[in-house]
Amino acid sequence: MSENIQNKQFMLYRTILSSPSRGLSLAIHLTSVTSFLWSFFWMFRNGNEIILFSYGSFFQHLTVLSLLLSLITGVTASLSDIFLSKVLYEIKLLLQYVCCPLEMLVSFLYWGIALYDRGLLRPDEFEPAPLIFDLSVHIFPTIFLLFDYFFLSPPFKAPVKHFGVFFVLITAGYYYWVERCYVRNKFYAYPLLEYLSTHEKVLLFGFASALSLVFYTVLKSMNIVKLRVKKAHSA
Repeated sequence: MSENIQNKQFMLYRTILSSPSRGLSLAIHLTSVTSFLWSFFWMFRNGNEIILFSYGSFFQHLTVLSLLLSLITGVTASLSDIFLSKVLYEIKLLLQYVCCPLEMLVSFLYWGIALYDRGLLRPDEFEPAPLIFDLSVHIFPTIFLLFDYFFLSPPFKAPVKHFGVFFVLITAGYYYWVERCYVRNKFYAYPLLEYLSTHEKVLLFGFASALSLVFYTVLKSMNIVKLRVKKAHSA
């Protein structure tokens, strides 16, 4: 049954991309890939050398890990547009399950904390990044992915409880990675973590995991409502 549903979704996707909107889809995906690649280029050319040459480099940051996953998603989506590949299309959908809530989480946490105190996100002695780079890693990925989800992809199908377990595992993995980098570097990439006890860090990461689940639930609900409204108008 699920395979039949997936085949119907893919045939609908092929119908959409065979229309003039195929060019729009490819343009959006290629634009997102270009933006993500520029962000990485700027980061490794102009980023802080202390972080660059430390263990884990810039990949100590959740922002950069999510950006890498978004880049992989954008490349997969672009190739799917070009070749109309069912396999690439399904891989892109699977990546979206993680990317969309993750990028929303990054945007929410970054700008929320930055409005309070940017020193919690980077040491005060570090030279601040230009606004265009700040936007390219903390806002643009969210915009690109949400546009793709709402206008170029079917709604999420995975049950919320399954996604919740999956994201708890991702959060636990990132927490382990952050602590491993700290053991090697003797500092955290995010100064905020220096001020928190182990218990408080667990609560912070747990909150982030729960918030990701909320974002996933909201995205799933909004797209289903949109499809029902569209179906009612076309009836």
